[in-house]
Amino acid sequence: MRGLAMRVFLAAAVLYGVTSFPLAAQDQPDVLTVDQAVKNALANNRVLKITSLQLDEEKQGYLALKTRRYPSFSTYVFASQVLSPFSYTVQAGQFGKYLIIGPIPANSTPITTGQVFTAHVVGSASQPLLTLYKINSALAGKGLSVDMAAQQNGS
Repeated sequence: MRGLAMRVFLAAAVLYGVTSFPLAAQDQPDVLTVDQAVKNALANNRVLKITSLQLDEEKQGYLALKTRRYPSFSTYVFASQVLSPFSYTVQAGQFGKYLIIGPIPANSTPITTGQVFTAHVVGSASQPLLTLYKINSALAGKGLSVDMAAQQNGS
């Protein structure tokens, strides 16, 4: 009985192996063509990726330098408030006594501040007129640098 079970198991294993072998032979991977190999090589080339990033960096530098020709605007806002009001009294004649007009101030004058919010806004616009020639020369040089990087990249 045991031998019969062993023979059935062995026959089933051989039958399974024979039937599954042609299926495995049919699932062979596709052959890699030359065009696919070149495409994969270009997509995974580190040197090409680095030069492409350098080209992008040069282009961004060119665009950043180009903005220096335009006017620049700036705004500053300063705000303050006294924490507690203070008062001060200027005594009569504290700033001097003159024969013709008398003491300055004529009477004692109290000066008191309130606890109010104050703001000071400053805005400016500047246009580089005298340095435009230098900026344009630097821009032309940066343009050549971008062209050189594009030639090294091959695009």
